[in-house]
Amino acid sequence: LEEDMEVVQNFVEAGAKARQRSGIKRRWPVKRIMVKADSEETKNSVMRLEKVLKNQLNCKEVEAYTEGEFEEEVDLICGVDSESLEERFGDLTSSIEERIRSMPLEDVRDRAGDRGFIEVSVEGKKVKVGLNDLSLGELPEGLVGAESPLGEIVIDTSVDPELESERLTRDVVRRLQEMRKEMDLEMEEKVRVTIVTEEDRSIEHLENQEDYIKREVRVRDLEIGRPDEVEERDYKREWKIDGQVYELSMGQIEG
Repeated sequence: LEEDMEVVQNFVEAGAKARQRSGIKRRWPVKRIMVKADSEETKNSVMRLEKVLKNQLNCKEVEAYTEGEFEEEVDLICGVDSESLEERFGDLTSSIEERIRSMPLEDVRDRAGDRGFIEVSVEGKKVKVGLNDLSLGELPEGLVGAESPLGEIVIDTSVDPELESERLTRDVVRRLQEMRKEMDLEMEEKVRVTIVTEEDRSIEHLENQEDYIKREVRVRDLEIGRPDEVEERDYKREWKIDGQVYELSMGQIEG
């Protein structure tokens, strides 16, 4: 168990780096995290402590693969050194990059062979791109990785409505918890809360998470809606979350 926990901690640290690279806050849940393990033993350690890793990485699913299995599961692409190509090909660079990125990785490897370059046609011209300007095996769009001594961890950055709802709720709850502290409330004291926003989509997201908000902030009465639809409480603060304004108000319940 101790060895397994060391493996998990290793990937938790890598997961934090991957989140930072992708701009995903630690309190935001993610859809899926893939672990590319350096050995079958490491992969098995990850799967034995899958629940721990899910909790530590704040994700819905954890998948573990050996390097070979990972390449079968994920359609890796060929990246290019845009700056280097631009020096040589100027305005053709974006077309060359798009063409190469759309090619299956195996095709690039086969075309390069022993020659050390690939030849592609763009805008009626044939150009040669050397392997030194290519990065074979990059992650496709929507996946962001970070290496660790035991392999690599990869975050699926795609967002569906459920994740969008959960992420907004985490952000709102953090502000409400801060307001509780400012009101100097005891941990078990219940409150009334009103959340006001002009965005119908945000209202819907928060209404879907009412139970979570009530549980995390110890709310007895919760109202969510537009300014003219709800009642303000005693203590009010305006917050900006991802560019959108929310008015949060909170009142203490006596007795």
